[in-house]
Amino acid sequence: MAYAVLLVDDEPSLRRALAWALKDEGYIVHEAGDGRAALLILERRPVDLIITDLTMPNLDGRGFLAELERRHITTPVIVMSATLLGNLDGNAAATLPKPFDLDLLIRTIERVIEDASP
Repeated sequence: MAYAVLLVDDEPSLRRALAWALKDEGYIVHEAGDGRAALLILERRPVDLIITDLTMPNLDGRGFLAELERRHITTPVIVMSATLLGNLDGNAAATLPKPFDLDLLIRTIERVIEDASP
């Protein structure tokens, strides 16, 4: 089964590179440049996992996490950030500092999806 991932990051080159790597691993990847765009995607299609940066324009990662909670969206979230990380109020299934190793990201994705499976 191919899992759908929503990748939220305001840096287009990083987002494209990560999307390409995740697609190469067999994931279906949807991309958003900020939390507002990510919420619009979530209104149109379900995803199995969200990977989000914290520092973004419009709706940043913390605001995005708060909005997910407000809307009762329980999709697991991996937070990645160069400005890590502080208290995320338990909204993240995992956190990764930027820059990170791609193998670590893949292992983290696999662990989070496995933990979320019934």
